[in-house]
Amino acid sequence: MWHPSIGDLQRVLQTKFCPEQLSEIENIEGSFLVVYRRGRRIYIFCDKYSIQRVYYAIDATRVTLSDKLLEDFQNLAISPQNATQFAFLQFVPGRCTLFDKIYRLMPCECLVLDLDTKQCASMLHFIYGKRKVDAPDITSVGQTTHNLFRQAVQMRIQKYPTSNLLVPLSGGLDSRYILATLMELVSPNRITAVTFGSLGTYDYEIGAQVAKVVGVKHVAYPLSVEDYRDPELLRNGLDAEGQVNFITEAPLRVFEEFEAHGTVVVSGFVGDAIMGSKAYQCVQDQRDVVVRDSLVDDRDLCAQFLDSDTIADGFYYETGEDSSLTTFEQWFFVNHFTKYTNYCVFKNRNRLKYISPFIDYELCEFVLNIPREMRLKRAMYFRECCNRFPQLAGLPFKSYMGSALSASLLSRFIARQWDKINYSYLGIDKRANYISFHKHVSRIAGGADVRKGGVGLRPELLRTILEDKRCVLMRYNLRCLQLLSRQYDISLQ
Repeated sequence: MWHPSIGDLQRVLQTKFCPEQLSEIENIEGSFLVVYRRGRRIYIFCDKYSIQRVYYAIDATRVTLSDKLLEDFQNLAISPQNATQFAFLQFVPGRCTLFDKIYRLMPCECLVLDLDTKQCASMLHFIYGKRKVDAPDITSVGQTTHNLFRQAVQMRIQKYPTSNLLVPLSGGLDSRYILATLMELVSPNRITAVTFGSLGTYDYEIGAQVAKVVGVKHVAYPLSVEDYRDPELLRNGLDAEGQVNFITEAPLRVFEEFEAHGTVVVSGFVGDAIMGSKAYQCVQDQRDVVVRDSLVDDRDLCAQFLDSDTIADGFYYETGEDSSLTTFEQWFFVNHFTKYTNYCVFKNRNRLKYISPFIDYELCEFVLNIPREMRLKRAMYFRECCNRFPQLAGLPFKSYMGSALSASLLSRFIARQWDKINYSYLGIDKRANYISFHKHVSRIAGGADVRKGGVGLRPELLRTILEDKRCVLMRYNLRCLQLLSRQYDISLQ
């Protein structure tokens, strides 16, 4: 754990703890859980970004805490309400989990147990404040951002002075920005780039191209539909504690094979969101925020099945009227980031060590509070990358359909049109994450039990998902519910 001014967690906790210190303590780097007793009260809280997964259940006699939900909690049950949220969002937002009466400790939340009254309360405080940026011009902001990012990487890799560093390399910008920054700090001989996905897709092919250009060792793991058979899916489900759609993610065996090349993974975890990819200004209403984050971007369909209480539960936090973040970003960082991305990125967590420089405290405090127009469409981030690493900016970029980050508007337009032709007329899905899940939905998520309704959903919603083409990816969520209930003896109410 590292923070430039506060120091480590143990030293801070040795001071006279009081609830007002929570925001200060949660700014300490690292993944941790604290259970702190002061007098007749016990305070329970975790790191600022809730990287440490902590589940809890409260009954008349005790509070149960665990980081292994599927193994340590008994009599698991999924209600139709939770199953519905899971079907639309691929996760259950807010403090609720997929399972009734089991909750997750969330960012900005502190449980307070009163030993005299035998009551458990929840304290909240807003975690994304506003800070005035000293250098408001975009060039200075870009330079400061890179300096903070470089510092964040350097402070973390110092813990592993001789270890080989693994960089999962995709067709996006975050992974190549990490790679370029690492190469400023360590010898290329210590770096191994790893890519995985389907042959011919942007992520698989561009990642390999970037590694070749910069001259680092590269290992590729091609995936196919055979990697998504039930035994592997169930292992993914256990690794993700059943809390997300574990089917449409990279199979666990890829991360296990990483160990042959090293155990320290430098991850671009939520880098695009930190830099502004989720800064949607037009999405302000809470219901519209949820619709935008769902698998079906249809307000009427979401309104038909997601009730207002369900949506409100995901906005349990204080929104912070002076925050530079948009309403959607606040939802994303508290809900999607914590309840979905966390599970998808940190695979095989017991054996791999993850470095996540984009969630460095100082970097986030700066970047999340720069003028909003600099974060829209990642304007500052793209500009800084093009200026600082022109060679990498000149390579193909997934978001521009294989066109370079530094390409002209005309080149990007042509690339988009060619991609549409490939997808619509030739059936080539180069944008696929891992494999083309649209193409293989019948093979992976077409189980008979799903069609019989054995997933805890209302019949009318089940019919909509199975018959409406807009809902095709939601079938994977149904398949997850089916596999969980069958494997772990979970009741579907």
